[in-house]
Amino acid sequence: NGCQAFPIAYSIIKAHNKKIEDKSKHFKGLYGTELTLVDDTVNIVIRMAVVLPLHKLTTSIFKFFDYISHKSSNEMTVYKPSGKDELVEISEAINEQMKKLQAGLREDNNLIEESLKVSEKVKKGYLDVAITSSTNNPTLNSLKDNINDTFANLSATMQNILSVVEKYSANDFRDSIDAGSLEGELL
Repeated sequence: NGCQAFPIAYSIIKAHNKKIEDKSKHFKGLYGTELTLVDDTVNIVIRMAVVLPLHKLTTSIFKFFDYISHKSSNEMTVYKPSGKDELVEISEAINEQMKKLQAGLREDNNLIEESLKVSEKVKKGYLDVAITSSTNNPTLNSLKDNINDTFANLSATMQNILSVVEKYSANDFRDSIDAGSLEGELL
């Protein structure tokens, strides 16, 4: 049964059916067909007003979860409810947050893609590069800044080394490599 996927809606329908069943026992002889018609109508209205919109909303949310957990490469489709009830307000609030998260994920991905391209250039010997993309994710921005600082320091160190080596090759031994704050293998 489709209602069992949504226990709250199912319990509402079940409770309503119980009330109708109890009342129908009392009026069964005289009003039996009318109560069955009312019961069926109320069930259809509840399914159309609660169960169907709830199903569409949860489907949209689950597709978004698949997208952000990389189970699907398809960006989410926003569920656009109609009406003015609480379910519509909840759906609109969820949709707004999903749109913000999706935009943030796009920014994150752009920064990561640019970082990979810059990294490839550094591997080839280009040290005058920097990552220019930004994101709302403070951790990724901090990582970007740290990588850019590393590239800038490495570039300055290499320029200093190349300058001194060039002078040494011309038999000018007056300069020396400025170690500055270097540690490790470059010292």
